[in-house]
Amino acid sequence: MRNHSYDIIIETTNWEQSRERHELQDLVSRQVDGIIVVGGDLAEEDIAALTGKIPTLLMCRRGKGILPLINVDNEMGGYLATNHLVQLGHKKIMHLTGPSGNIDSENRIAGYLRSLQNAGLVAEPGMVIDGHFESRNAFQNLTTALKGGVKPTAIFAANDHSAFGAIQALHQYGLRVPEDVSVIGFDDLPIDEYYIPRLTTVRQPFAEMGEIGVRYLLDLISGNKPNYDIPPVQVIIRDSTQTQG
Repeated sequence: MRNHSYDIIIETTNWEQSRERHELQDLVSRQVDGIIVVGGDLAEEDIAALTGKIPTLLMCRRGKGILPLINVDNEMGGYLATNHLVQLGHKKIMHLTGPSGNIDSENRIAGYLRSLQNAGLVAEPGMVIDGHFESRNAFQNLTTALKGGVKPTAIFAANDHSAFGAIQALHQYGLRVPEDVSVIGFDDLPIDEYYIPRLTTVRQPFAEMGEIGVRYLLDLISGNKPNYDIPPVQVIIRDSTQTQG
């Protein structure tokens, strides 16, 4: 934003509503020119009340139309991830979800279910378990499911971190990836290229979204009407998925 003579202030809230409220109040008191809220749990009405007339953009979260909002198409990402596994011949496809109530998680589940439905498949009992976007949760809950007799041939993890936990759980249970179970994640973190096996995943356009978000906010500040196309998500095929034998 150097060409526009603006400084950038970045604050993190770790999904804590009280902290999110405090940081917004602090930014307002510092008389910032504009605010971008990425994710978070604070209600849109509360954000609007706190920011007042300051141009504010919401990104990657739930919205009610009170404030401008741009989102990655997480439902399509979930559909593409699951459809990749379906096209490889998998029928017993597990989904490791994100946190309950998280809009990204809910949309990815919706895409997963839509893909299964379109393929004439259903989510069998025990095939949707909580990964919570965390490696530890995914590892523990998948281990429990495997010990309970659940036998997926493929897993769609709602993010790459939970995919890593899933792969470790499968390894400790004596199952190989992708020979026994295929695994696909969501995000395309830099480490995916160097993990063993290299992780097949859904790439989110992080850099492009950040750039669009800044341009969008500058338009709001200057009174221009923003008009941007959000880049699509795409499946990046690596080594952790293969055809069901």
